[in-house]
Amino acid sequence: MRKSLVQKKKERALMKILIPAVIAAAVIGIGVFTLLLLNRQELTLTVDGESHYTVEYGERFEVPEASALFRHTILPIKRNVEVKTDSSYDPEKLGTYTIRYLAEYKGLSDERTVTVQLVDTKPPVITLQSDPDQKNGVNTEYQEEGFSAVDNYDGDITDQVERAFSAGESPDGKTPESTIITYTVRDSSGNETSVTREVIYTDMPPEITLLGDSEITLEVFTPYEEPGYTAQDDTDGDLTEKVTASGLPDTGIPGDYEILYSVTDSLGQSAESSRTVLVRDTTPPEITLVTNSPYTKPGTVYQEEGYSAFDNVDGDITALVEREEHPEQIIYRVADQSGNTAEAVREIIYRDVVPPQLTLGGEIRMYLPVGTPYTEPGYSAVDDVDGDITDRVQVSGGVDSNAEGIYTLTYSVADQEGNTAAASREVFMYRPQQQTATENPGSKTVYLTFDDGPGPYTEQLLAILDEFNVKATFFVTNQFPPYQGLIGEAARRGHTVAVHTLSHRYEVIYASEEAYWNDFNQMNAIIEAQTGQKSNLLRFPGGTSNEVSKNYCAGIMTALSQSADRMGIRYCDWNVVSGDADGGQSPASTIAQNVINGIQAHDVSIVLQHDIWPNSVAAVREILSWGLANGYTFLPITESTPLVHQAVQN
Repeated sequence: MRKSLVQKKKERALMKILIPAVIAAAVIGIGVFTLLLLNRQELTLTVDGESHYTVEYGERFEVPEASALFRHTILPIKRNVEVKTDSSYDPEKLGTYTIRYLAEYKGLSDERTVTVQLVDTKPPVITLQSDPDQKNGVNTEYQEEGFSAVDNYDGDITDQVERAFSAGESPDGKTPESTIITYTVRDSSGNETSVTREVIYTDMPPEITLLGDSEITLEVFTPYEEPGYTAQDDTDGDLTEKVTASGLPDTGIPGDYEILYSVTDSLGQSAESSRTVLVRDTTPPEITLVTNSPYTKPGTVYQEEGYSAFDNVDGDITALVEREEHPEQIIYRVADQSGNTAEAVREIIYRDVVPPQLTLGGEIRMYLPVGTPYTEPGYSAVDDVDGDITDRVQVSGGVDSNAEGIYTLTYSVADQEGNTAAASREVFMYRPQQQTATENPGSKTVYLTFDDGPGPYTEQLLAILDEFNVKATFFVTNQFPPYQGLIGEAARRGHTVAVHTLSHRYEVIYASEEAYWNDFNQMNAIIEAQTGQKSNLLRFPGGTSNEVSKNYCAGIMTALSQSADRMGIRYCDWNVVSGDADGGQSPASTIAQNVINGIQAHDVSIVLQHDIWPNSVAAVREILSWGLANGYTFLPITESTPLVHQAVQN
């Protein structure tokens, strides 16, 4: 109970304290509530500077600063708030940009914008280049010296520059008007710039242009060939024909030459140009060694055979040759005035190369009747080193004194070095023909002779002769073997058959005396086979007086005619020519008339015809008809017929 009273006293005491406090608190609370009802919160964003800017491209622009403040209108509470900036501003790109500022705090926000216009109002800059050395000639097209255009925004816009030309004024009243060139360019923003250049024209001197090289090198004696040139003048145009060239080179004399080309235009302006021609001698001299023999006789000293030196410019410079002797060679050296050198070497070879000298005693062609013993006339051999070596001579071949033929004896000898010498002797063993005294057949006698057959027309000829009962003489060949049988037929009909040639090839039969008689014997063997006997009558191809044989063996016709006489073989030429040796081109009437005219000039006529030509064979009928009607006698050649010999020409 006492504990409760005490408690109650305490509670009353507490209430005394609390009640006033509660009342005071209530009063305060009502005030605070009232303040709270009247207080407001604010967020304010502030941007420095202007709300709009115009910025020239290239100038520096700083984005304006911004700040934001949060505060209570009654309560003393403030706070700085972060401002967020959103900007796409690009200082390298023209345009209008918006910069946005935003502040947010406790549900409050504030936003501001600033516009920035980036512009280009500066015009481009055109720069003209100038070449102080450039001259603008009259009537010449101006050569642009160069220009450039740069814009602060677009950069290099040279390629956008436009040029306009207009006439200016004559600077001196004489030369043509000047030209005003206006250069204009506009940038992408429409800013435009123009500058001008005045081109002044002056009368320029002509210009000579050399074709080819300005320096030419020629070998001495090479003709100078002008490569050419041109000359142009701004007033007169082409002046090439008025160019004069002086100082042309003498290419026969080495040296340096300058050709000066000059020209003057109608206003007196002159121009010159030059070309250098270097004439050089680069050809070395030539040394020629005289060499009679490449070998020197052993045991002897080489004897200089001679030499010469010739230069294309200096001429004969033999006197300048220097000789350098060595045991087995001699070196020859020489230099011309241009310094070109030449060298020749002569090798000295010691060797015996001279063959022995083999000498035959007596004649090298001997003519002996069959049955006459052959007696060696003798021989000798001498060598320049070995001396007399007659005992080394070897003789080959032999002579059958009892048989006809041409026998060759060959003599040969060799010295110790192996040099050889040879000689030959021909022995003609012949059977002498019975000589019959010739008889004068009287006047108006004709011997028709036919060469080169038998051939395709020989049988026709035999028929014509039979028709007139006339005999003729055939100098036969073996040119047409299928007609060989007509040789015997002609003999059987009473005609004379004689030797002409086996092949009728001049280069073969006239190669040597031996070659001719071999050909003769072969043809005579055919005659013997056809007729039963040989002939001792012949006609040389081309006649005794032919000169074609000179092409094959000098003096052979002289030797053949003499050897025929020795062997008793008769040879016959002619004194009437028919003119049928033109390959049968002449008509029969012409051939006949040639013969008729010829036989009227002789008491005894030996007529030359060829039975291998049809026109010549056809002419025989007219010849015989005329001859018999005019009292002529036609005979074959016999042993007693007087023969015609022409003068030997070889």
